Amino acid sequence: MTENSFKEIMALLKSFTEVYKKEEEKLPYHINLIDDLRADENAHSRILGKLLQQKTSDNKFEILESFLSFIKGKYTDKDLKKIEIKKPRITQEKCRIDLWVQDKDYAVIFENKVNYAPDQHNRNKGQLEHYIDVTKEKYNIENIFVIYLHNEKEPDEQSWGEYRENFKNRYLRMSFSDDILCWLKKDVLPQYINTKDKFLSSALEQYIDHLEGKYNLREIDKNKNMVLQELIKEEIRLNGLTSQESIEKLNEKKEELSKIINQIDLLTSSLNLELAEKYISERRSIITYPENFIDPQREKKKNDENNILTIVEKDKGFATVLYYDQSESCYFYGINTWDTDNNIKYKGVEFLVQEINKELNLKGWGDKEWYIKCRIEKDEDAYSKFEQLLEKVIETVGKK
Repeated sequence: MTENSFKEIMALLKSFTEVYKKEEEKLPYHINLIDDLRADENAHSRILGKLLQQKTSDNKFEILESFLSFIKGKYTDKDLKKIEIKKPRITQEKCRIDLWVQDKDYAVIFENKVNYAPDQHNRNKGQLEHYIDVTKEKYNIENIFVIYLHNEKEPDEQSWGEYRENFKNRYLRMSFSDDILCWLKKDVLPQYINTKDKFLSSALEQYIDHLEGKYNLREIDKNKNMVLQELIKEEIRLNGLTSQESIEKLNEKKEELSKIINQIDLLTSSLNLELAEKYISERRSIITYPENFIDPQREKKKNDENNILTIVEKDKGFATVLYYDQSESCYFYGINTWDTDNNIKYKGVEFLVQEINKELNLKGWGDKEWYIKCRIEKDEDAYSKFEQLLEKVIETVGKK
């Protein structure tokens, strides 16, 4: 990107922001609870999960049936005939999978990118690769399906690992604006708008309105959209160009904007890591431990990274851990095996974790290395919850 291109983009953004604010002020009063709660990816997954879990008195999953009918009708080139409803189990954020539909003979993995989050990678595994590996523990790979909810892009190559070709006919990229919103408005809402289940009807109306607002598709947005689009035409000089020339120029500006956004994301990630390292360093210097706990960072035995805080219980061989994962821009905390070479789970520790979890009700999962591992999106929650866990660990170990 040239310096002139950058200045043009910045000038456009300045004009756009000024006009946008003015047009927003003209809009009539409008309330949507999902808007006001600032729904993130996890919230969208929970809402979709709750809708798909809807079950009638005669045990029919009507909304799930409607969704499967919608995708089978629209994506006729895909191998979706195996997906039939028998006894579905629908979970959100279990094993880090945003939305997971598991039935007797098949499983559907939903990866939700409604807010355009990048694909993540953990321990040299791509995001979809990891989810497929987890699902393969219960299902034959030919009975696993992947739905990638993103309005614009396909998953990164690395996200698939070795699985891209295998899933060619069992993978869908669906958009919230063209697929989910369309399905909810045309197929689902008409079935429930006049039913006795006023809460389901209300939830559907609120969620549809929220998605329309997210993509500027509300009726009240029409005039604002028209004004903003005229501003873009004028600022980047589209008037007088053919439609094809205008499209090419718009795509060029879109690419320039994406480069700027990418650099903003990189800078934000760097600053978040800086904050995490600062906090963890401060906590490390002031936390005091009982005699049977050690801080390996202080003793310089393991974990040289500044964004990891690890407190190890010497006798039972487990650690209470908080760390900031830069690749995922979030914190993880929990209790792990500490034996990083063999990942040995020591007798009695799992029972201790269960006792602790009765009081704290941790929302997490376990695997080979972790007794329990929790993901936290907000920094302040990560800090307080980790310290609450550490306090409870020290207290519980002291009673044994």
